[in-house]
Parts: sequence; structure tokens; C-alpha cells
Amino acid sequence: MEKDWDDARQRLKRSGCNHKEMNMILTRLLGQAIEVMIDMRLHQIPITMDRFKKVFENPGGNEDFLAYWEGAHKEGCGEFLN
Repeated sequence: MEKDWDDARQRLKRSGCNHKEMNMILTRLLGQAIEVMIDMRLHQIPITMDRFKKVFENPGGNEDFLAYWEGAHKEGCGEFLN
């Protein structure tokens, strides 16, 4: 419920059901998202929403970052984040 959400902290308030567990899940997902962004930037892979979602949703996927990098250049590279 909205009354249990802390907009400033982007976490459930203590009044929320299972707030500790839910906040741990949110923290873990945020960490995974940051890790994907770091890996893509370190490998100079152009970041698009589709590419990010593909890696985030399937971190142990068959394609590695080199495959993404090569695919990005074939696609026209898109934009690099600075």
C-alpha cells in the first residue's frame, strides 16, 4: 500500500508487511542493476534499455559481454554513457 512506501528512501516503511525482507530484495536488485551498468561501461558496451534488460534478466545467459559489444557495433553502436 502507498502508506507503507517511503518515497524519499525508496523502501518500505516499518509499517509495511514483511518490510525487512522486501527491502532486502530491493537492495539486492539495485545492486544487480548497478553491477550490470558497471560491467557494460567497463567493457565500453553501448547501453540501451533493451540490452540492459536482456543482461539484467538473464545474468548467466549464453551471450557474454564480448558478444554484446560486437552486436552493438553491428547495430550502429547506439549511445555510450559518459
